[in-house]
Amino acid sequence: MRAKDVDPHHLARSLLYLDQRNRDLEEVLERADRVLRFGMAEQELTALRKVVGRLREAEEDGDLGDSLMI
Repeated sequence: MRAKDVDPHHLARSLLYLDQRNRDLEEVLERADRVLRFGMAEQELTALRKVVGRLREAEEDGDLGDSLMI
């Protein structure tokens, strides 16, 4: 749908957004699990902060996955 630019109800765009959001949240879960499991290693804590910051920025910008166009 996105490749042919025929997405009148933005269904493909929404699915791409949700797929990326799910991947990002899985990364947050993985990073948080490492921090909890192994303690506050600076490298893991920094990685967790970066991914959370990236998610917050995307949410504030209202980014619906425009960069995900196929």
